[in-house]
Amino acid sequence: MRFAVHALLLTVAVCPFVGGNDSASHQRVKRWTIEDFDPLLFVGLEGNRDFENGRRVFAEASCTKCHRLAGGGTANGPDLGKAVKRMGPRELLEAVLSPDLAVAQSEAVRRFDLGGGRSLSGRVVGVSERQYRINTDPFDPRKVTVVERSAIRAEESLAESAMPRGLVDAFDDEDVLDLLAYLLSGGEEGNAMFVE
Repeated sequence: MRFAVHALLLTVAVCPFVGGNDSASHQRVKRWTIEDFDPLLFVGLEGNRDFENGRRVFAEASCTKCHRLAGGGTANGPDLGKAVKRMGPRELLEAVLSPDLAVAQSEAVRRFDLGGGRSLSGRVVGVSERQYRINTDPFDPRKVTVVERSAIRAEESLAESAMPRGLVDAFDDEDVLDLLAYLLSGGEEGNAMFVE
């Protein structure tokens, strides 16, 4: 049996994907919050989830541009196969919906004041005695700027995740639950959440 959440609250707006999305035709369904899913988190994960749909949402929501799961994706962000083993369904979904709530220091966005009104923001991906390597685009691990430590006037942690908010706002509640099941299963199709 499939469940629906707030079907009457659907709104249509352009989905605000930072850095773009592979499927530009997606429209915003809803600005999802964890409270939208509280009534469904456990009942909605007791089987009958759609594995292929979860994998599709994982790709179309741009998760694969930063994360690895089940041997796919890239390693620009945390490996989700490891992360999901430490999180329950609600905690994981909350991390997807509101990525700024709990940001590991290693994943936080930092801002560097370079003097003369210039600054640079991004995630530090490498540090040496003389330089910082800073990824300035969370969707492209190759966009790295090297900054000499001597050029930095000040730096601060913004306590923001490099992961943009709203990546699943273009999907309906069933899609989000299928994605959650896909993540919790570690990308394993034989998981009980996908059994009819």
